[in-house]
Amino acid sequence: MPRRHTAALAVAALGLAASPLLAAEPSVSTPLVLIGGGPDDTALAAEALSLAGGTSARVGIVSAASSRPQESGPAYQQFFGAFGVTARYVPLPTRESAAAPEAVRPLAFSELLFFSGGDQSRLAERIAATPVLGAIQNAWIRGAVVAGTSAGAMPWGSVFIANGSSVGAFSVAFDRDV
Repeated sequence: MPRRHTAALAVAALGLAASPLLAAEPSVSTPLVLIGGGPDDTALAAEALSLAGGTSARVGIVSAASSRPQESGPAYQQFFGAFGVTARYVPLPTRESAAAPEAVRPLAFSELLFFSGGDQSRLAERIAATPVLGAIQNAWIRGAVVAGTSAGAMPWGSVFIANGSSVGAFSVAFDRDV
């Protein structure tokens, strides 16, 4: 894939300053828990849940990055259920679904927002500049924990790497024209 295409995907507007719904700056102590890929890290997920208020926390799960969200969303509901939490899976099968009140409302009131792995470009394409992203941003600003694993941990800055290899990323890391 040409570098310009990779860069275009990398600059997908999913940064925390990208939404017109962003009303204020987050507090210094607002947690962002970025979990690496691979097997689930139970200890980090438990820490994210603890930061969000423990077993009484409202947990919203977004698996829009996954190629099989209808499987990974419910799987994460069970994963958090093992901690004694009732988590709400919010399906986002299309970009249009990220404007639906039934998707926005549960995320707006969650204390822990958890994003599954998959393809960070898919996640960005689904929620960039949508009411769902505004709800996520506003929840984070008011103190909700945002956590993600693998691709769900990647797109929270104004720029992220997507659709490339580690070797390719290192070879163009300082190319300002990318």
